[in-house]
Amino acid sequence: MADDPESNRTTRIGWCMSQGSGANDQDRQPRSRPGVIPMPSRQPKFRQTRARLSCVLLASGLVALTGCLEEDEVGPTLAQASSRLETLGAAGTAIPGDEFRVSEYKAVIATLKPIAGKGSKSQQAAANLLIASAQRGLAQDQSAKLGVVDQRLYDQSALLSTTLSQWNKLNSMAQAVESSDYSRELASIKAKIKEREAAIQAETEATEQVRQRVAELMQLAEQEAQAAALIREEVDELRTRADKLPADEALPLFEQAATLRREADAHDVEAERRRAEADVIRPEIRDHELETNRLTEQRDLLLTTIEELNTKSQSDSTEASMLRQKALTVADSIRDLVSQIEQIRTDDATPAMEAARSAYNAALASANKARSGDSSGAKLAAAEINHELGNVLMSHAAALTFSATAIDHIATAADPLPSNDLYVTAAAAFRQDGEAANDAATEAFRAARDAYQGLSLRDEAGERIDRVVQELDALLGADNAATPEDVIPDADAPLPETENSPVETSGEQAAPVEAEDNGDG
Repeated sequence: MADDPESNRTTRIGWCMSQGSGANDQDRQPRSRPGVIPMPSRQPKFRQTRARLSCVLLASGLVALTGCLEEDEVGPTLAQASSRLETLGAAGTAIPGDEFRVSEYKAVIATLKPIAGKGSKSQQAAANLLIASAQRGLAQDQSAKLGVVDQRLYDQSALLSTTLSQWNKLNSMAQAVESSDYSRELASIKAKIKEREAAIQAETEATEQVRQRVAELMQLAEQEAQAAALIREEVDELRTRADKLPADEALPLFEQAATLRREADAHDVEAERRRAEADVIRPEIRDHELETNRLTEQRDLLLTTIEELNTKSQSDSTEASMLRQKALTVADSIRDLVSQIEQIRTDDATPAMEAARSAYNAALASANKARSGDSSGAKLAAAEINHELGNVLMSHAAALTFSATAIDHIATAADPLPSNDLYVTAAAAFRQDGEAANDAATEAFRAARDAYQGLSLRDEAGERIDRVVQELDALLGADNAATPEDVIPDADAPLPETENSPVETSGEQAAPVEAEDNGDG
């Protein structure tokens, strides 16, 4: 089937970009922690994109493609690979696990490699774009691992900030102990203790009054109940006697028994009324006891505070020395934390970043192979890969910058820490790596923008691409460089699907630039 400009659009691409599982989204977000350095209030310069499958290969495009493949080896393999990738993120299905997705991506690549150079140019382009899609899925798995490492940097750096707060607090306390006068504070606390003791006495008396009233009511109720019981015994005796007499003689006894029964009922009613009254006021005992306990706890805390202040006032020098010693212990913890963070950077973060970049570059290389058979599809694929890699690198740059700032705060603490030169060096190393990652992200965004601009899409799809380009231009700024404070344009919303432009951009985690063709993509 001959290539033509219209059929060469993304309706014929086989460009399925798998975004992968969203199971680890939360792991990749910097969490707020207390400390000197506040965690970012919003995601820095990137949006985390996972939990969806962005497929530009529409059913209509696949039908158009396979319809021209006839019964050859390439067509069924392409269709199977495309369906396999699409299934990973089909609507209404469970999100697959990371291991399954990786195995599926590798299987798709292994299936398509043998036919990548077979068939027509459009078939070869479709194969390479599907390979790029699977490789992008593998790259997202690598970027997820980098995100886990970045989160460790955020966590450890936040802990470092918290530990620095302890250092500052202990030193401030030591200074306060050395120059404090507790006389006014002691006088204030003693006045509060006096107030609490008066309130406790009042509550205790109120509790006793209610308790006595309850006892009195219960006693009155018991008296009424006993009176009713005696009368009922008399009633029973009268009825027994009346049962043995003739009716005319028994009638007066029955009438007397009825009168007594009503009298007994009245005593029972009164007894119940007394009990009900006691039940109404009985909870007041518990209320007063709770208030007494609360006031007692407050008084005890105040007494404890007085004891502590008296101890401090008697041994300021000893207390200050102890606080300084604790501060030195915290300083040791800070040194260990900085060493751990530095080890994460060198042993984990750098290799993880390089692995992610290499994986995205492999996908980019495969996408570039499709240029001769599907120029638009290859450009769109390259744009999305670069866009996504840019976001991944910008995210990593944000984590490195956050750690650099945390260590900077250590190096510039009001009370200088031991081994301060170590912290200055570590902060510089983190900042340097962060700037390098930011520069690489900038290059990726530029490449993505240029690739988007090279697309010739029409209608709503073209308008959507234009908006993404404008947002990337705004992101790059006048000096054509992104910064960690920039907000990455939201290019992950699916583009309107038209006959000639069924594009769904997924550029949330963008990437570097020209990829080197490493043979197997």
